[in-house]
Amino acid sequence: MIPDFRLAALRGAAANGCRAAALDVDSDDVTGALRVYERPGFETARTNVAWSVAQPPVASR
Repeated sequence: MIPDFRLAALRGAAANGCRAAALDVDSDDVTGALRVYERPGFETARTNVAWSVAQPPVASR
């Protein structure tokens, strides 16, 4: 469930003319964050992928 303060913020924004809301969610989050926002109607509009590789520290000269 979306925390009450977030729902209140979304409802307040809608009451003041806001027609859209957006947020970023880590879909790999083990807490199920993506499902939490899908339940009240949020839909995935765009996805991003970030890649990284660990490198050893650079030795100072």
